[in-house]
Amino acid sequence: MTTKKPRKTYTAEFKTEALKLSERVGVAEAARQLKIYESQIYNWRTAVEKSPIPANGKLSWPLKLQNSNANWLIKQRI
Repeated sequence: MTTKKPRKTYTAEFKTEALKLSERVGVAEAARQLKIYESQIYNWRTAVEKSPIPANGKLSWPLKLQNSNANWLIKQRI
């Protein structure tokens, strides 16, 4: 019988930094540096693009990020 490994969970800050890194060096290189799958970065990017930005400006992952990270996301969409 095989045992299941628990899934790794990543903080909103880690995801945001991964997205920033992927913008600078590319998705493949960012995934290598962070030792994660490229598909994770693509999925996080898609989640951010599809998430609405509420009027109050407070987001959680993907709608819950710190204000500095939220400002970065807003600038990326413009």
